[in-house]
Amino acid sequence: LNQAKPVKVIALDFDNTLWGGVFGDDGVARLQCGDDPPGNAFKALQSECLRLKAQGKLLVALSKNNPDALSAFDQHPGMALRKDDFAATAVNWEPKPENIRQIAQDLNLGLDSFLFLDDSPHEREAMRRLCPQVLVPEMPADPAARPRWLRGLTQTWPARLTAEDMERPAMYLAERKARELKATTASYDDYLRGLEQRLMIEPLSARTLPRIAQLHERTNQFNPMTQRYTEAELSGFMTRANDRLVLLGTAEDRFGKHGIVIAAVARLEGTRAYIDSLVMSCRVIARQVETAFLGALIERLCQRGVSEVVAGYRQTAKNGLVRDLYAKHGFLPLATEDKEVENWIWKVNEQQVPASAFVTIEWST
Repeated sequence: LNQAKPVKVIALDFDNTLWGGVFGDDGVARLQCGDDPPGNAFKALQSECLRLKAQGKLLVALSKNNPDALSAFDQHPGMALRKDDFAATAVNWEPKPENIRQIAQDLNLGLDSFLFLDDSPHEREAMRRLCPQVLVPEMPADPAARPRWLRGLTQTWPARLTAEDMERPAMYLAERKARELKATTASYDDYLRGLEQRLMIEPLSARTLPRIAQLHERTNQFNPMTQRYTEAELSGFMTRANDRLVLLGTAEDRFGKHGIVIAAVARLEGTRAYIDSLVMSCRVIARQVETAFLGALIERLCQRGVSEVVAGYRQTAKNGLVRDLYAKHGFLPLATEDKEVENWIWKVNEQQVPASAFVTIEWST
């Protein structure tokens, strides 16, 4: 397994992986997990999973069991993990490869971001055959050897960590709760209203620089121009306040914080501004965050004396999601020489400033 790329998600089996014994046969009380042998080996593996979660890895429950098996984490006194440590759960009798595909879709992550840990050679083989992108290592048969083995898997070692990475598990838990809310509301507007979203907008600073560079580097879907600005380039924009405006937005809702999820770089040329980049994390897609942010960006540009805002879309294999982004927000087509880029224009006093009734904007300077 010389895949150097670090994984983002650890998908975990329950019976004889996270605890000794079989939930359906033994019941909660007889599961082996705690400070004494043989349960201490399983508790040590759970603690190792918690350490990875603290570094920003997402934990996912993937167990062939009745759904009430999840209750063991909160009922059994020896468990290190709790039910809310999992960003997503699939505890049912469906094939695990099908479950992992669904979870990847829910979390908006590729299957190559997943590491699958299961004591059963049959389950490991099925996963390798049906989801070859998932990383499936050979887990030691001896539970006592597993915690140190997991710590030695280089694919779990973090690349450079931002504050955002450390908070990622909490953000995905907030998303899981939001999905649960969505399933219970009658209309999409009711769902958005129920989220009680807030977006804090601020200019780029040294504190937020690593995250904004990370957004530009990693965002493929919500990225109309696929502009990859580096930390050095973004840092340079901070010293050019007269002709560059870099704004970013931090989102939260009633379920928790989502961190910095959106950013834009605008270039000012007299009374016209160009949105050179607009990037947003897939975590908040379809929640009108981009509408609120775009409106705030345009208002700030107008305060700087701008009367026209031009924005472009350059098609890639992955960014079809934002093809109509500017059209949906009232921009009009603008003919230009460049055949690779579709350009759009917004004019003051001719078009409305985009706004969302479901996102409260707060500015922090």
